[in-house]
Amino acid sequence: AGIIAVDFDAEWFQGEVRHLYAIVASFILFALISSVILAIAIAFQYRRFFANLMNKMNSLASGIDTLIHEADMGYESDDYMSLVHVDDDKGERVIIGIAHDICEVFGEKRVSRVGGDEFVVILDETDFEDKIKALKDIINRKSAEATAKHNAKADVGLSV
Repeated sequence: AGIIAVDFDAEWFQGEVRHLYAIVASFILFALISSVILAIAIAFQYRRFFANLMNKMNSLASGIDTLIHEADMGYESDDYMSLVHVDDDKGERVIIGIAHDICEVFGEKRVSRVGGDEFVVILDETDFEDKIKALKDIINRKSAEATAKHNAKADVGLSV
């Protein structure tokens, strides 16, 4: 048995360590630059996709407006934003009740739920102010009842 000892020159050893540090740093820098380039490329693709989607939606909206004007139709949009403060189960019951009221006033075939608490009514009559007033009266009456019973309120926003 014996002992074998190897003695490296300190300057050579420090040089090798610095060389390894340089290699590791270059890999990290390469990875960082590559990830930034990749993120920019992905963001650009999504930006292009959403720009195309917005153009298609604007075109569709323009077509709908043209159709409404050519067919001498109107539409009403209702939004009940204050329902955000109502829990899901009660909120759904309120939305179902409001949908029933809207269908009762305008007719079931003309009402569509856009999403959440928004409804759209397609109107082909030129004099629909009375129906909108009737709907507002129903909802305001029910809102007053709900405020008295449950300290809840539904705001009505209409656009024609």
